[in-house]
Amino acid sequence: MKSFIVLFLLFISNINTAEFTINVGGKGNFKDIINFNDGIERYGIFTSENTFTTNTYLYGSTVCSGGIHMKNETEIRNQYIICKGESQDGHTFIRRHTNVKDFSAGVDSFEYIEGTGPWKELIGAKCTGAFLNMKRGAFLYNVKCEVTDETIKKINEFTKNRK
Repeated sequence: MKSFIVLFLLFISNINTAEFTINVGGKGNFKDIINFNDGIERYGIFTSENTFTTNTYLYGSTVCSGGIHMKNETEIRNQYIICKGESQDGHTFIRRHTNVKDFSAGVDSFEYIEGTGPWKELIGAKCTGAFLNMKRGAFLYNVKCEVTDETIKKINEFTKNRK
């Protein structure tokens, strides 16, 4: 009986969950680097220009900027990066990246902190992505945000409600 209750609760907890996925391609730049005297740590400004598609009708571009404190080229001690994006319908969002710990693992998390139009539905959404760094600053970044089915429905119906 306990097993049945646990399975039932797991089923109920997942019944309203969905994923908002984002595929990003871009080019980043790490500049104005300050090297620490220990020769291991450094701090610099990261900027990037990107394009994105989603699993909804939304697609567009973003720009990002912020500071990164690194150790040993792979460990990020501290990060604060803000990205502003605009979708093809002219609506905008701002997201905050603060949680990369191991640059070599290629995992990053962020949250949406501001949005207009359909992006308002994602404010507060926690997202996790995996990135692949390539030559000359290019990268790919695939993201999943856990949201409700209702959120995806509202985003997809937003364009219909404007007509």
